Amino acid sequence: MFTSMTDTQKGIFLAIISFTAFSFGDVFMKYLGQFYSPTTIAFFIAAYVLTFLTILNKKMGGFTATLKTSKWKLHLVRALCFALEFLLIIYGFSNLPMAVSYALIFLAPFIAPLISIPLLGIKPTRQQWVAIAIGFIGVLIILRPGFVPLSLPAIGLLIGAFFFAAGNVLVRKIEDGKQTLLSWAFYVEAVTVLITGAVYVSNPEPVTLSHLAILCGTAAFFMVGLLSISKAFLLAEPADAAPFQYIQILWGILFGYLIFGDIPDQWTLIGGTVIIGTGIWLVRHQKRPVIKDNL
Repeated sequence: MFTSMTDTQKGIFLAIISFTAFSFGDVFMKYLGQFYSPTTIAFFIAAYVLTFLTILNKKMGGFTATLKTSKWKLHLVRALCFALEFLLIIYGFSNLPMAVSYALIFLAPFIAPLISIPLLGIKPTRQQWVAIAIGFIGVLIILRPGFVPLSLPAIGLLIGAFFFAAGNVLVRKIEDGKQTLLSWAFYVEAVTVLITGAVYVSNPEPVTLSHLAILCGTAAFFMVGLLSISKAFLLAEPADAAPFQYIQILWGILFGYLIFGDIPDQWTLIGGTVIIGTGIWLVRHQKRPVIKDNL
C-alpha cells in the first residue's frame, strides 16, 4: 500500500506516525514524572537516543561529516534551546493534563514568526499578525489569568514553547544543503546529556530496572518520531505535513482520560480548538522568503 502512494501521501502518513510516536513517548514521560526529576528523565532519555544515533550514524550521514560543519556554533545554540525546552516540557507534562500541555506547547508556531524577525530578517505578514494574536487569545482562554492562578508548570510550558520555536527557526538559519540528518539530532542530544548529566552526577537518583526499560522505550518512540518526521518533510511540503502535529492534542485527550483520568474542561477544549484551527491556517499559508544572513 505504501509503495502505491504519492510522495505527498507518504509524507502525510509518516507525519502521522511521527506525531503519534511522540505522543506515546510523552505518555511514558508523564508517567515517569511521578517518580523522578525532569533532569533525571531527560538525562536517561537523551543518553538512550544518543546511543541509538551512534548505532545508526552511518545511515544518517556519519559523525565525520556531521562534526565538520562550519555552523557548529549555531548548532550548539539550537541544541541548548532544545535541551532547555525538553526539561520544561517534562516538568509541564508531569504536573498538567496532557491536553493542556499540548495546547500550550503548540503556541510555538505563533512565536516562531516573531523570533524570525531578528534571526532571519523575515517580517510577518498582516495575516500572520492576526493569526498570532488569535493564537495568543487561545492560550488566554485556556489559562484564564485573573480567574485561575497561573501555575509554574504552565509558565514553564510557555517558556518551553519559546525555546522550541527558537530551535525550529534556527534550523532555517543553519540549513545550507551541507548538513547531515545526524547533525539535527546529535548536537541536541549531546548537549542535553552533558547538561543533565552534570546535574544527575551531582545529585543522583536511583532508577529501577523496570523504569530504565520504560526510559529506553520512551527514547525509542522519540527516535521513531524523529526519523519519521525527517523523512516526512523530505517527501511532502511542510504545509501538507506539519498540520498533522495537532493530532497530538487528540492523543493527549485520549491518553489523559484513559491512563491518567484527566478530563479537559470546556475552556481547554475551546482554547485548544482556537489554537489548532489558527495554527493549521498559519502553517498552510506560510511563505518561504529569502533569509537574510544578518547574524
